[in-house]
Amino acid sequence: MHETAIAQEILRIVEEAARRGGARKITRIRLVAGEMRAIVPQTLEWCFTFVSEGTMAVGAKIELETIPVRVRCSACKKESQLAEADFRCPACQSQELEVITGMEFMVKDIEVE
Repeated sequence: MHETAIAQEILRIVEEAARRGGARKITRIRLVAGEMRAIVPQTLEWCFTFVSEGTMAVGAKIELETIPVRVRCSACKKESQLAEADFRCPACQSQELEVITGMEFMVKDIEVE
């Protein structure tokens, strides 16, 4: 369950940003994650609830925006969005693909009091 380590890192990042801004409490955290990160939203929320206990982020709502996997084919140069885990170019079936999006993971913003 890699979500626990991710939740701990999110907590570190948002608490540091909130303290720099003089906040007392973190109420909402918006995240952006590529599909290839395989984040299970419910599991991440559960893990965050656990790791944030007793911190300024306790009770914070997590919103996760998922970015689809987009690739560029090295063979035919076409860009496309991949469906499921089929790592073949939809146009020419080549497996020589460069990932353009889908690996992102970042804190987009936070709401504080």
